[in-house]
Amino acid sequence: MHLTARTTKTRARLDVVATFLSLAIILSVGLFHFEARADNTPTFEQFVPIGIPASSTFKGYESHVSRDLVRYYATSDPSADSHTALVFIPGSGCDGAFWIGQNGKANAGPEVFALPFKNRTRIVVLDQPGIPRQFASHERGVAEGCPNEYVERDNFDSILSAYKKELSHFLSSQNQAIERLMFVGSSDGTLFALAMAGLFPETRLVLSISGFGPPQPILQLSPAFEQAEKSGAGIQQVLDEWRVIEKSADKQKFLGGHPHQRWATTGTRSSIDEALRLRPDITLFLAQGGHDQSWPPAAFASGIATLVANKRDFLVRYIPCAEHTLICAEDGGEPKRLQATVKAAAELFLDGKNPEGDVAAFTLAD
Repeated sequence: MHLTARTTKTRARLDVVATFLSLAIILSVGLFHFEARADNTPTFEQFVPIGIPASSTFKGYESHVSRDLVRYYATSDPSADSHTALVFIPGSGCDGAFWIGQNGKANAGPEVFALPFKNRTRIVVLDQPGIPRQFASHERGVAEGCPNEYVERDNFDSILSAYKKELSHFLSSQNQAIERLMFVGSSDGTLFALAMAGLFPETRLVLSISGFGPPQPILQLSPAFEQAEKSGAGIQQVLDEWRVIEKSADKQKFLGGHPHQRWATTGTRSSIDEALRLRPDITLFLAQGGHDQSWPPAAFASGIATLVANKRDFLVRYIPCAEHTLICAEDGGEPKRLQATVKAAAELFLDGKNPEGDVAAFTLAD
């Protein structure tokens, strides 16, 4: 299939996620059909997403579980015998998986780079709760202007609960047991990928793309300290904003495009802490760009330093010239470094092949 990288509008560094890479997929027509399960598990409706080439084999699954609409997408059973799955988790904002652009084409994230492995493993894409199928927001990566159902659920516990229901249904509905999982979290999705990894004993590897580090007050504090020589009042302003957030956690008040309740829940959790809670045999593969304007490289370095201090093994791919989507200025908009990162992590997970090139490792094993 032909893929083209898209550039999207992002907010200043107040936007924790900005927009993550969207990749246009050639339009194809999908017809809806339904599938009900005969056992006691919740009934999920199966549908064919619009704009997805049939060769990708992706199908959609959704159900009302405990009054919440949950949805995910998964490829069909691979031709080869497989007991593995790659699970992709998005960043913030209300864009749905395979969201439809104004040109009528579906758009995908890093999961598109896992398709070369679809004959060897299942590929699963989890969807945000509270949005219609393949929903496209007015502005990428933020919650302002999103459906009320999404804003109501835009907090850590609700989102994590939805993801858990989605993946639990996938695992329970397979003809052959899934024994090993790899999670991929993009931007804000890093936090959820690490949290999910701790909930499922099948986890073997977590890939973080542009989002590993301390809690999200760093997004406002980092530029405030950098600009302190010009205006020391900026630091007090940020602290005052967070005092209001921590006191109210209001769904109707927004900062940087996100409701206070998200900042007070998701924003106050640390992906470092989630990583340190994981079993030591789970591989951490952490990728970051040095020109990232959405997740400060200094925050990433802080996370790496904390892992070292806690004697936690990890792999790191730091790309000095790259921005939030791991694209460098010299790449002409092509996401080749993101593609290479997903490929390297998948090969490590599936084949035990150690990454080559600019991947550094910290390990205390002999």
